[in-house]
Amino acid sequence: MILFGIHCNSQVSAQGLWTRGKVNSENDLILVEIRNRDDCRGFEQDISVSLKLDWGIMLFNGSNKPSESFYAILDNETNQIYRTSSFKEFLIQVKLIPDSVTVREFEKCTVPFSHGVSQPNRDALMKTLSNKGCILESKLMYCNCCAETETFTF
Repeated sequence: MILFGIHCNSQVSAQGLWTRGKVNSENDLILVEIRNRDDCRGFEQDISVSLKLDWGIMLFNGSNKPSESFYAILDNETNQIYRTSSFKEFLIQVKLIPDSVTVREFEKCTVPFSHGVSQPNRDALMKTLSNKGCILESKLMYCNCCAETETFTF
């Protein structure tokens, strides 16, 4: 499946699904693999972006195509990733994240994946994390400006 030019390795359902993620040599979840164009100086040809923190989330808002929206929870401790097309189901799973942990949001530069997520949904997420004593850390952001191909691993 291709979402806004980004290849995805699985379909998304409203019920959601926990699946085993791909890991690197440090046993960190690999979230995206990028092959950069040859004409981009200063960029490595092949890169992978990994979580490097125990917990993460991703809000992929299909602004122009709501059917392509999905939400993900990234558990680096067990190398599991949860994906759903339902924000309601996403929040139910967020409540299962351990209390008082730091959670990192996964984004890209220029136009973030979460661009266009409604403020009520963003507020509901922040309230859920706050009620658990969790901290939403600054975003794990990567640049895809020189990407020839970009593939989510989940």
